[in-house]
Amino acid sequence: MKNKMQWLWVVTTVVYLVPFIVFDSEVDNRFVDFNLEDPHEKKYSQTDMEGKVTLVVLQSRTTLQTAIDCKTQLKSLVQDIQKAQRLQLET
Repeated sequence: MKNKMQWLWVVTTVVYLVPFIVFDSEVDNRFVDFNLEDPHEKKYSQTDMEGKVTLVVLQSRTTLQTAIDCKTQLKSLVQDIQKAQRLQLET
């Protein structure tokens, strides 16, 4: 059983890592870093975020109001926000 789990882990890792390694030049163009400290910063325009994955990392010190403000700002910038939005809570 342990051997099967190890192989499953290896296969999963390869399946997800290979596209990022092979298409490395595209990876830089697919992600936008959204800064919670200043969500109204001008560099996050509609054209900058179009077609990109938005990754928002909420840290434990982030208040609920800050998270709500961030999500509201993201929705106002991106029309199709459901494409790829991932929220991660770090402790």
